Amino acid sequence: TYLSAALHMERTLTDDFCKVSIPITPLIHNNLSIPHGGIIGVLLDTAMGVLATHSLPEDKAAVTTNLSVTYLATATEGNIHARAFFSHKGRQTMVTTGQVTDDQGKLLAIGTGSFFVIQRSR
Repeated sequence: TYLSAALHMERTLTDDFCKVSIPITPLIHNNLSIPHGGIIGVLLDTAMGVLATHSLPEDKAAVTTNLSVTYLATATEGNIHARAFFSHKGRQTMVTTGQVTDDQGKLLAIGTGSFFVIQRSR
């Protein structure tokens, strides 16, 4: 997507895990010169949503119905990484949990995402 390209996202994906990383640059800073909380939310939503959609048949997709983020700390250099795992995987709904860390493994945020399974449009 354009957003992934603009943020220089890199992904690692397996059947039960997704990691999305972006570099910390002025593009993602707020007015305090630290990563904007909305960008942290985007990173979590992307990791959790990619994981949910990847687990489905090609004619289905997962859309976010709820996203909760708790911010714990900040980072000022290097990269930030969102890791997502399944908490629940049903036919119509999925729940994922995620963590955002810096390059040293410092926990920056935690989150949960709920997803609804839909039919892809043709």
